[in-house]
Amino acid sequence: MCNLLSRISKNCSLILLSLYLISLYVLVLCWSAFGFALSSNVIVNNSFLITIFSIIIITIVAYYYLYQKIVSTKYIFTNLFIFLLLIVTLILISTAFWDNSYDGQTYHLQGINELNKGWNPFKESLDKSIPNSVFINHYAKSFEIFGSSIVKLTGDFETAKLSNLILLVAAWALSIAYFKTIFQKSILKSNIYAILVVFNPIVSTQIFTHLFDCQVGLLFIILLCSFLFYLQKKQWSILFWILSIIILTGLKFTGLVYVSLLSFGACLYLFLMVNKRNAYYWSGITFITILCSVCFLSYNPYITNINSGNHIFYPLMGKNKVNIMIGTNSPRSFERKNRFEKFILANTASSSNIHGALIAPEPKFKYPYKVEVKEWLVFKSAGVLFGGFGPLFFAILILSCALLVYFICSTYNYKKELIYLLALMGSSVFINPECWLPRYVPQLWLFPIIVIITFDIQNKKKWLTRLLQKFTASLIVVNSMCILMISILSNIIITQQQKNEYAWISKTDAKVKVISNTFISNTFRLNKYGISYQEIKQEDSSLRASSLVFKPISSSAVILLPKNTPPYHASGFFKYLESKIKKGNE
Repeated sequence: MCNLLSRISKNCSLILLSLYLISLYVLVLCWSAFGFALSSNVIVNNSFLITIFSIIIITIVAYYYLYQKIVSTKYIFTNLFIFLLLIVTLILISTAFWDNSYDGQTYHLQGINELNKGWNPFKESLDKSIPNSVFINHYAKSFEIFGSSIVKLTGDFETAKLSNLILLVAAWALSIAYFKTIFQKSILKSNIYAILVVFNPIVSTQIFTHLFDCQVGLLFIILLCSFLFYLQKKQWSILFWILSIIILTGLKFTGLVYVSLLSFGACLYLFLMVNKRNAYYWSGITFITILCSVCFLSYNPYITNINSGNHIFYPLMGKNKVNIMIGTNSPRSFERKNRFEKFILANTASSSNIHGALIAPEPKFKYPYKVEVKEWLVFKSAGVLFGGFGPLFFAILILSCALLVYFICSTYNYKKELIYLLALMGSSVFINPECWLPRYVPQLWLFPIIVIITFDIQNKKKWLTRLLQKFTASLIVVNSMCILMISILSNIIITQQQKNEYAWISKTDAKVKVISNTFISNTFRLNKYGISYQEIKQEDSSLRASSLVFKPISSSAVILLPKNTPPYHASGFFKYLESKIKKGNE
């Protein structure tokens, strides 16, 4: 077995594997866009399979006509086999964990469901009677389109989160490949930094959900690595840049803003510090990519919003805009504060969440190195409101800022490059008016890591700064790995709890009644367990009185069962976990 793994690793290219994965995402979007434009259900419904065959054909043609004299047949087809095996593995992983997030089980999944039922977002608008139709109609939807394509193939809506896992592996592989170029004598260090870069708390908590803020953070990593590879004169890196722009532009409205800002920053750097010819080349390719993405691949929402007389970023901007930052999404005091004040308050607060409150609680200041158990446990949630980068992130920011100040005042190498990169990353954070909310700015996680990596590659370091750098890196490791462990364990527990609930419901022979309250995931799970049900719009008091009322975990839905149904009893460990979190946030 070890010999087999050794032979596979020697013939596996991390860069090629990453390219395969990102190409899969983009080609699914391309085939789907063609299908929508041509009103071809055949193309749309089979876009995932068409993409897989396209990648296989492109690989074979490219090998025999371009690379046959450069690399061996074994090398090419080993990589192709690993890619296909990896996709199957990631699909199985995505089905093993059930989504327990709010938005993931409501309007994101509702959008995927409407696409599955034949909705063409390029030519049609959903009726207002459909829950969350304003967001589904007008938001960017690369995630939903890709998710719909895989669900049509597998028949399991849990596989819709596959794209999170695809970008996770792609960003990890490309990161290792880049770190190997700067830490040539330490493969272990390259792997450690790649893991720290990729597993930021937003990724760790969202990877098994239908939320995709984590994809923004992963695409930032891929974009950054592709540009750094280009500075090393690796011409192939432009492919990663193009593919990442296409995904990010169609993922979220902020994606288009981030792409524009990063592209401007990259082109300006090339113009000022490399040469004008490279700057013009990069600018031209970037402009064409953004134009094609906005005008065709992401025709909905950008062009459809304009054609319908709305702001290009409707419903977040323009006439009749919707304020999504009210109620549970933002504390009342934040209405009177600017983005910088909110950012400081949120990132110096104890890690906490809403936990069923109708109005978001106020942030509670904490001392940098004071950490309580309840702060770690809150990361069972996919959308931590305050201190969302971890209980130790406040301390990590202070230490990394101290290192940065010392670095600027010293005679170390790469001073201009570091300042420029951090200024660009900082601009991408504060350009968002709601930059205080961690899941809106996952790229913030890269700030301290970039600082400690830049220190690490210096030849001469004083013992005190070396100690400070290692201590900061250790805090990042502890912060990142603890959150990842808590997220995985809590997802395992909650998934098992969900499965137990539906297994219990399936024991009743009578048809159950469901009040979904926009949680469409519950009806999918009832179908999965072969449970006969009837959806009702509002709860009848007579039905409640004559039924056993059951509220599934991680859902606002209500399921009415026969009165004589034996009550459900949750596992003791789950009750303990939930009580600890709620008690700590009262």
